[in-house]
Amino acid sequence: MNDSKHPLILPIFANTSFIHRAFLASLFLALTGLIYFNSLKNGFVFDDQHYIVKNYLIKVLDSQGLWNMVSSFYVWDYLPLTLLSLSLDYWLYGLNPAGYHFSNTLLHFINSLLVYQLVLRTTKSGVGAFWASLIFLVHPVQVESVAWISERKNLLSFFFFSFSFLTYLRRGTRPLSLLLFLLACLAKT
Repeated sequence: MNDSKHPLILPIFANTSFIHRAFLASLFLALTGLIYFNSLKNGFVFDDQHYIVKNYLIKVLDSQGLWNMVSSFYVWDYLPLTLLSLSLDYWLYGLNPAGYHFSNTLLHFINSLLVYQLVLRTTKSGVGAFWASLIFLVHPVQVESVAWISERKNLLSFFFFSFSFLTYLRRGTRPLSLLLFLLACLAKT
């Protein structure tokens, strides 16, 4: 089906010029901000106390700290990539929860763009890609992963898995795809 003649989509999504991609990214960024802006004022809740406030592993970002993240379980999970991500946030924001919430929101925005690319590559339908990524972006099932800081593991795992799948679809990038898949596995138990 020709996307430009589809009744449910504006003709601007029919091709993939820079202006159209920029418009799509701007629309998704605006929707992400509209939906999750209020989470920036939230504090640390539930497991955030264990994973951030009381977590000695994320507070030292040096070679020994990296080794400790990779070589040990924390609380009951093995997720070194998530701990590294939280450590980078700790380095940037200290114990200001707004920064951590901002990072989660940004990751969710990027993941929605990755959904668009995944659906576009697999179905060759700009209409399907637009609606699938829009539903992914605004669906309430995503709220917990975005608004609850210690659920960053879901966002990171999806981020690396999506990149893994996209690189798998490109010929000649199998080793990179495998590496990205491994990173996805290291983000979540």
